Parts: sequence; C-alpha cells; structure tokens
Amino acid sequence: MTTNDSTLGVESVAYRYTATGPRLGPFTFSAHPGQIWAVLGSNGAGKSTLFRLIAGELRPTEGSVRLGGTTELIPQGAAIPGRLTVTQTLDYLALLRHVPRDQRASNVAEALRLVDLVDLADTRVRKLSGGQHRRLVIGQALVARPMTLLMDEPSAGLDLDQRATLRSTVAAIGQERLVLISSHIVEDLAGVADHVLHLAEGRVVFAGTSQEYVEATGTSGHVDSVERWTEAYRTWNAKDRKGVSA
Repeated sequence: MTTNDSTLGVESVAYRYTATGPRLGPFTFSAHPGQIWAVLGSNGAGKSTLFRLIAGELRPTEGSVRLGGTTELIPQGAAIPGRLTVTQTLDYLALLRHVPRDQRASNVAEALRLVDLVDLADTRVRKLSGGQHRRLVIGQALVARPMTLLMDEPSAGLDLDQRATLRSTVAAIGQERLVLISSHIVEDLAGVADHVLHLAEGRVVFAGTSQEYVEATGTSGHVDSVERWTEAYRTWNAKDRKGVSA
C-alpha cells in the first residue's frame, strides 16, 4: 500500500512462513525521508523478513505496510555481472527499471556521485574491488531515485577501510531519502544512524532515536561512541519487553 507522502508506516505487521510455523512480529514503527535507521538484531531476529515485507516481496499475515514513494531492497550478497563498465551497468539497470530515456543520464550521474564512483565510471565491473562493487550495487538501486532504500547487511565481507567508505556513502544517501540498514555489527552504524529499530526473536524491542537507544544503558560517553552502542545492543537484546512505536 502507498501513501500520499513519503512516510513509511508499519502497523502491527506479523508474518508466518507456514500456517503452523513460528510467528514474526508484530512490527510497529514509522519513519520518514532524511532519517537513517539502524535495524539491529542477532542472526535470525527477523531483519531480512521485515525488509521483504516492507518491499512487498512478502505479504503480511497480519497488519499493514503504508509506504509513500518507491522502494528498493538491496538483499544480502547482491552482485552484478562484470562484463560492462560501471556507467553501462547503471544505464542498463535504469532501463530495466523503466526510467525514461531523457532522465537516465542524469539519474546515472547522480547515482555515481552518491556512491563515489565517478572516477571509475568507465571501469569494467569485474575490475572493481569488493568495496567498490558493493557501492555499485547500492548505486544500481538509486538509478530510479527511490525514496526508501532497504540495505540488508551491506557491510558483510568488507574490510575496515571499505566499511568506513560504506558508512560515508550511507550518510550521503540518507540526506534526502529514508534509509534502513540492517546489521549485527554495531560499529558499522554508530555515528551514522539517527534512529534504531532493534529486533529480538522476531519482535521489536526498541524503536526510537539513537540517543534514546544508547541512553537506556545509563553509561556515560558520546552518543555516537561504539562502546555505548555495543553496550546498548547487549542491553536491548536481553530485554523482555514489547516493541514501542517511534
């Protein structure tokens, strides 16, 4: 379902893979363009399933998703064939996304700028490093100018320098769009995300601002410090409480 604005509203969404299988949810929160949400939780907490529900790949068993504007999901491990150049790849994928011909060049140029691949525009994809390839995967999701971007574990397999560059990329994209980025590595998101959605065992245990998230630990230090985020992650993972709406 879409809204007249660009707000994402997840209302009491629950999901079962089978009629008698475990129930994920309910998930309830709202988010807006210009926000970057860290979607945290251990492996199996329900992060990928939630993203697929928001993107429309799965239908909720209960509840509803209200979504304004277009959405792109970048699944974990997404890859792009290496024969074409970076620009050719983005142009072709813009065509597949039905971007009008007179808008494709400008959309591709904007995507190259946002993921910092302008200097590699004429490089063949197979010659890119792992971090550059990951940024190209993000770039291809931007060519249709979605208002919501869902990034599932995008830092998996990257080294420290590549993860730092990815954080800068996410910060640039999130200035005008809504970005939800999942991870169980909190240092990838500390200082980048301004909101947090924390899942544990298939349900929401926290939804709110990053400051509220880390202040729950009662520890001192800067709100963006990795140490405070790590402590908050452990604290919320251990809590047994219902989710709250942002």
